[in-house]
Amino acid sequence: MSFEPIPDEPIGAEEVQRILNELPPLSRTVLMLRCGDKLSYDEIARKLKVPVRSVRAYMRGALYTASLIARGMTDEKSSADTRD
Repeated sequence: MSFEPIPDEPIGAEEVQRILNELPPLSRTVLMLRCGDKLSYDEIARKLKVPVRSVRAYMRGALYTASLIARGMTDEKSSADTRD
């Protein structure tokens, strides 16, 4: 599958919140702890009591799903991370 790049136009806070709200809960939590709270993967793993490899998987899923949502290529039924 080939993706077209997201335009360089900045998105607003409402759009960011919409994208975050559409992420699976655990993926959203990992993304918020990493990007918002600036925690390391090890710190997130300890906080959530999950293996670091799970944190990495949730982060990958969050970023992938967020990119699909931003491009309008997903709906509520399709998610890169259905383990939540």
